[in-house]
Amino acid sequence: MLEEKIELIVRLIRSKGVGVYFVTQNPTDLPNDILSQLGNKVQHALRAFTPKEQKTVKAVAETFRQQEGEELEKKLTELKVGEALVSFLDPEGIPGYVQQVMIYPPESKMGILDPLVKEEKINRSLLYYKYSEAIDRESSYEQLQRLSEIKAIELEENEELAARDREKAEQLKQLEKERQKEQTQPKRSSSPRDSTMDRFTKNLMSQVGREVGRVISRGILGILKK
Repeated sequence: MLEEKIELIVRLIRSKGVGVYFVTQNPTDLPNDILSQLGNKVQHALRAFTPKEQKTVKAVAETFRQQEGEELEKKLTELKVGEALVSFLDPEGIPGYVQQVMIYPPESKMGILDPLVKEEKINRSLLYYKYSEAIDRESSYEQLQRLSEIKAIELEENEELAARDREKAEQLKQLEKERQKEQTQPKRSSSPRDSTMDRFTKNLMSQVGREVGRVISRGILGILKK
């Protein structure tokens, strides 16, 4: 399962035009399906003293594209220090024939580089004018972070708007209840109030009428007595 995942990753990376390099003491450490995906090969000397090691040398030799008559098995066991058998892809992506070469040693220095020497090498580099000016571009993380913040703000605004709409609807509902209550309450109490007022008015008028009648009667009787 792990080998299948590694093979899939190698295929995906190579499909994008990116090189993949494996560093191992023995090419047979890599499965054939993965080894077949590798185009550039550099093989240092292999020592074969046992039948199993000789079988390994033969298998390694067969992984190279070689011309007829070459004895790669023998060359692999006779390579000196710094020598290697190499095979690289040509400009058209075709594996080249294996060649025996001397590896060019690196010119690196183990130690602290003098600041003046460092500055000189940087200024003389062909890439100096391309990379001399530092540009702080917006990273993918920053773009995703900004989109996340915008989404959060929009969500908060939508929640506030929904809360205001719910509050407004509740207020309208309460006002409608109060309006209906005001409309129904006078109808329920109008009849008792009207009948009570009528009775009070009638009683008052009858009392006034009786008092007026008494006054008039007394006045008439007083006149007759005289």
